[in-house]
Amino acid sequence: MTKRKNDLLYEQLQGQGSLSDKTLSGLINGSAGSIPQDPLRPTALQYTTLERINAASSNQNILTSGRLYLVAIYLPKDFTVSYIMFLSSSTGAVTPTNQWFALYDKDYNKLGVTTNDGATAWGANSTKTLAMAAPYKTTYAGVHYLGICVTAATVPTMNGIGSMSSLSNLVPRLTSQNDAGLTDPSTAPAVVANFGSAGSVLFAGVA
Repeated sequence: MTKRKNDLLYEQLQGQGSLSDKTLSGLINGSAGSIPQDPLRPTALQYTTLERINAASSNQNILTSGRLYLVAIYLPKDFTVSYIMFLSSSTGAVTPTNQWFALYDKDYNKLGVTTNDGATAWGANSTKTLAMAAPYKTTYAGVHYLGICVTAATVPTMNGIGSMSSLSNLVPRLTSQNDAGLTDPSTAPAVVANFGSAGSVLFAGVA
């Protein structure tokens, strides 16, 4: 009998150690609740762009007022994204007017946006967690993108890893600076088509 591709993968994974049938099935099929999570992730998050213990977190001056920034995140199938979080660094937002996050798929199609936090303060070294305007349930396991856009007199600096331009521009992209001239969430592009180099991978997550 010819073995299916998933059967062979199952046997290969099983040989790597004591993984449960549920975990093996999740790794193969990408179902929510079975994809391994960072055990040291912040308690409010389910999946993050970086493993917290391995992230050489530093001050990233990557945002530009009114410009969308995307960072890659791996999400399982059938996972409902209800909130998106980003973490500022040593500089907080000064006189913000729009603050929102977004979720995009691997082909840069918009899946959803958060509420607009408008002029609400975002201080230094603090998280901002925004609710999705409508929770989104993923349809595949794989790369998705979290977007952030802030319009302000001074945009916040962000926590993340820098100096990764060469790596981040390989496909699938780890990160990129995208459409400019944006304001509130209604201006989030339906499909991202403008890509600019961004060497910083920001720490962000979903719940």
